[in-house]
Amino acid sequence: MQAQFEQELSKLRTLQEEHNKLAVNRSKFDAQMNENKMVQSEMALLKSEDTVYKLVGPVLVKQELGEAKQNVAKRLEFIGAELKRHEKLIADSESKQKAINDKLMEMQEKAQKEANAAQQQEP
Repeated sequence: MQAQFEQELSKLRTLQEEHNKLAVNRSKFDAQMNENKMVQSEMALLKSEDTVYKLVGPVLVKQELGEAKQNVAKRLEFIGAELKRHEKLIADSESKQKAINDKLMEMQEKAQKEANAAQQQEP
């Protein structure tokens, strides 16, 4: 019984660590989403004859405005998909943690009842 409890507790700790990593990644994607939305809104203010530069390594390379807008839109689409994927993974992780927590509580209650029954049987 104790070994099973320890095993479930170990599973819970592992899930909590994974959940924390997912939350950190989601925060990173959220920050990237906000940054790219700002870039998109700034690009919306540009005129077609304005010059846009793209940073490639240490060099700024001239890029067409339409192409730059398209790249930002694709990035936003990708980041949005990753955010949705992480939200689903986090929800799955939370439900698994809840299931293990419930199982641990059940095991703890059973152990407590057995301990109480053993105490009452002692003369």
